Amino acid sequence: IREERIVRGIKITKHQDSTGEKKWSAMAKSIYHLYKELLLLETFAIMNYCGFSKILKKHDKVTRYQTREAFMNNVVGKSSFAEYPRVTEMIQRCERLYEEVSGHLCLTLSEDESLFVNMIRQLNKRVLTNEAKDEAEGPDDNDDDDDDDDDDEYDDDDGEMDSERNVL
Repeated sequence: IREERIVRGIKITKHQDSTGEKKWSAMAKSIYHLYKELLLLETFAIMNYCGFSKILKKHDKVTRYQTREAFMNNVVGKSSFAEYPRVTEMIQRCERLYEEVSGHLCLTLSEDESLFVNMIRQLNKRVLTNEAKDEAEGPDDNDDDDDDDDDDEYDDDDGEMDSERNVL
């Protein structure tokens, strides 16, 4: 709905032969805010997917079962946050709309706004790249996760709770 309003606003402003900096600036800000929220939504989806993957990796490591790949493919992979082509398309459309609107402006995004957008995009790309590497490794490969067995509550030998680690 917000994207439709922005597109409608651009068409109206073009037809009015308006060169008003305020109107174009307001549209650019609207596009930026929508774009920022879409990037955060994409980040949310990526983090959820990675969270499931890491939990399942730890599960497979502790139980010595091989459930991660099947569960990721059959359950997590079919969820709305695993594949989000509509969000990706909306992000791309926002980029094109911003380019179109910014052509009517003397100013562009502030340094903070540009930095935020670039950092989120880089983070998302880095996480996706690392997740692909992690999935290729499998559960028995070298585990570089922060969830080493050192923080487990239970002793691996007898299944009893390790009392030394739980002393206040």
